[in-house]
Amino acid sequence: MKLRMLLPCLALLAGISPVLQADPASENSVRELLALTEVSELVDQVGMQFGAMLEDQLAQIRRDPQLSAEQREILLGMHERMTEVVRQETDWAAYEAGVVQLYRENLTQSEIDSLLEMYRSPAGQLMLDKMPLITQATMEYVERQLPSMVERLQRIEREAIAELEQLP
Repeated sequence: MKLRMLLPCLALLAGISPVLQADPASENSVRELLALTEVSELVDQVGMQFGAMLEDQLAQIRRDPQLSAEQREILLGMHERMTEVVRQETDWAAYEAGVVQLYRENLTQSEIDSLLEMYRSPAGQLMLDKMPLITQATMEYVERQLPSMVERLQRIEREAIAELEQLP
């Protein structure tokens, strides 16, 4: 009888996250890992991408001959406000505490230590140097493949619509 009551408890304990069972990662070690892997630069890159999009938008506003002075003024004000939001929201300081917490919730201290050791090594440094290039090339490759998939999906959609139209 006691064994039957013990089994569900053991099953529950076995399902507890390894992160909860092991020693939690220290905030300082997580911050060191984030600095070593330059995570803050990713946030900066997102900000730069949004900034570039907003600058394109600004150029379109300025050269649109169909806008009245009043319309242009409103749109330029919108651009200013949007630029400020992007600047505020893509500041690493706005994300750092949350990212540190995510790392601490998902990695143990020994895992962080292993990652720090790897990223300090020549192979880890090589990975840090090369992965952005590989990631970019991979994204470009996937983008080149998408039109084929979209075309196939559209064909399936057209076929289904044709079948639906033939129903009584």
